[in-house]
Amino acid sequence: MPKLLKDRQVDTTKKIDSALNNARIAERQKQEKRILEIVKEIAKALVDYTKHSKRFEVFKDKGFELKSHQKVRIEDLLQIFVDNLELVKQFLEYVIDEFGEKNPKELEAMTTINLHHRLLEYYLYSKQMNEKTYSYTDKP
Repeated sequence: MPKLLKDRQVDTTKKIDSALNNARIAERQKQEKRILEIVKEIAKALVDYTKHSKRFEVFKDKGFELKSHQKVRIEDLLQIFVDNLELVKQFLEYVIDEFGEKNPKELEAMTTINLHHRLLEYYLYSKQMNEKTYSYTDKP
């Protein structure tokens, strides 16, 4: 096969690989966004449950149910995002902004950690990881 045709074939293969990779990334981001929205709904339902003496009032038609011995905390929900710092930060920001002022008692009952401190920890860790990435790319 002539070199020109080989080069075109390689270029075409690279373009296809790049397009497939972009499609995978877009699909993953779409799934992550969907998961984040579901976990936000669960957090809302837990606030509802805590607020109404361990009964789902607003969310009773969605089929949420907790047995008397079951307890779901905010930190349990954080484990869903264990591999994605950005989603953890988005979720914590949402919980703090949405429930911190309006439902402080319920939020306190739903967690054993200080959510503001945990969010700061994730910001610091994210900053350190970014600095490490930059330091690796800056080396000659």
